[in-house]
Amino acid sequence: MTRSRTFPGIAAIAAVVLACAACCAGPLLAIVGSIGAASAIGAHWLPGLALVAVAAGATVAVLLVRRHRVKACVLPTERSTAGRPRDLSVR
Repeated sequence: MTRSRTFPGIAAIAAVVLACAACCAGPLLAIVGSIGAASAIGAHWLPGLALVAVAAGATVAVLLVRRHRVKACVLPTERSTAGRPRDLSVR
């Protein structure tokens, strides 16, 4: 009567799988639940969600255009010193 040598290996693998399942169950259920909630909201309030998405896209577009225009209209405050040596003398 010899004992199987694979039992400790199988037990270790089972312990690792159970530990992983216990640790990761909460976050996985949260992710699945949030996907399910988003699907339920989308199924019932699709026109409202479309309106929110269009409003968010328009807001982002306006902010980007405004930021681009502001950067294009600002004059530099100092002349560029590129290519010229700096004056390091102490006054």
